[in-house]
Parts: sequence; C-alpha cells; structure tokens
Amino acid sequence: MRTAEEASAAEEAGIDIINTEFDPKLFPTMREAAPTAFIVSGVMYGTLAIADDHLRAACDLHNLGADAMYCVASIEVIARLAAEGFPVMSHVGLIPSKRP
Repeated sequence: MRTAEEASAAEEAGIDIINTEFDPKLFPTMREAAPTAFIVSGVMYGTLAIADDHLRAACDLHNLGADAMYCVASIEVIARLAAEGFPVMSHVGLIPSKRP
C-alpha cells in the first residue's frame, strides 16, 4: 500500500493484512484509514546499516501504530528485534552457493 486511499479500500474489502513502506509522514493516515488491519511496515533494503538502526526504526514504527516490522536484514538483526519484543517479518531469499 502506498496511500491512505488504498488502505481504506483494503479495510472496506475486509483485507486483514497490509504491507507498506515506512513513511513517518504518511503512516498515521494509513493507520487511521485502516484501523483494524494488521499493518506490516518496513524500510527499503540498504537504508539501515546496523542492528541498532533497525531497532530504532522498529521503535518508530511501533510508536506510529505498526503491528510488525518487515526487515530484510541478517538473521542476527531479525533475532535482535525479536529478542527486544518487536514482531518482525523477514524476507527469505535465495542464497547462492558454490557447487563442488
């Protein structure tokens, strides 16, 4: 979702989960437009560098009303967020490997 109008339409259609990028200016209108939806929000890959940056972002998202954070960081960062009590959803991607 990118707009409050899309979030409102999803809410009216009975969609339970909304995924959106983290935008502190837009997020409050998204939450207002979809008050009952489970909203997962996150930042673009490469925007945050270390676990503490991700933790700060998770705090910001929580304070704005997000239900979970989408995070495309390492397993260590995901584990740190979960250990701190933040609901986190990760991306499971393909990791190339060398063949013998």
